[in-house]
Amino acid sequence: MDSSEARLGIDYTVSRTEDKKVLLQKSATFSQKFDNVSAELFASAMSAAAFKFVEELKSELLILRAGELKNAKKKADIAASPGEERCGNEKPETGNTDKR
Repeated sequence: MDSSEARLGIDYTVSRTEDKKVLLQKSATFSQKFDNVSAELFASAMSAAAFKFVEELKSELLILRAGELKNAKKKADIAASPGEERCGNEKPETGNTDKR
């Protein structure tokens, strides 16, 4: 029995739409073996290799999304906490506001 392999090589980049920041850049090869050389079996094996890529990409995107949400929450927390970040020119309040 002949054994062959379909290989799908992909170079891809995932970037954020708003600022074009590259979040992920990767090259990968996905393969699937098949028996008996035929166009139908090759197409089926190539489809299986593509499915492996889709599953990996989905996992990577979920991880990136979680990281982006975590960063957005940090930024929102910082913005909601006045007085935590000072310019350096301000003097912290001492609690005594009586200016007689």
